[in-house]
Amino acid sequence: APPFSAPSAGPPSPLRRPSNRLLRPAPPRPSRPPCAISVRRPNSKPRVDIPSNPSQRLELAERVNAKHDADGAKSPLNALQNHKWDDNGPKVADARGFHTQAEDFQRQANLAYRKRDLLLDEIDESLKSSRDLLLGIFRDNPKELSQWGFDVSDTPKAAPKKV
Repeated sequence: APPFSAPSAGPPSPLRRPSNRLLRPAPPRPSRPPCAISVRRPNSKPRVDIPSNPSQRLELAERVNAKHDADGAKSPLNALQNHKWDDNGPKVADARGFHTQAEDFQRQANLAYRKRDLLLDEIDESLKSSRDLLLGIFRDNPKELSQWGFDVSDTPKAAPKKV
């Protein structure tokens, strides 16, 4: 048998065209660069992300501003026409101060909410007990509870909507 002949599987099907793929040697593959060399595709563009987290953005701004200040007159960022670091650089420290202050306020607010919630648990029990006692006393006229500050509704509770 010839070295590149396809095995005979009977007569070719009239619906399928016979393939000569097995009869031809494979074309040579293009040589690949070694793994240590990185090849960029012509249309690929590196992506440089700016964080969405304000704290991380401030850290990045501090690093960029520090590098700009260290480079001085040789900094390539001096070419900026708008949003110059000479103008915005000092604002980074102010923004960091406000960010730290806001985080402190948030911690204080969370602590105040926790203290409030601890007290509110007992207050809620007093409200429920008062409502139940007053409903027992004013069983014939529950609207009397409005004098105590309760919202009294005599309409039936709406059924939950089905989605």
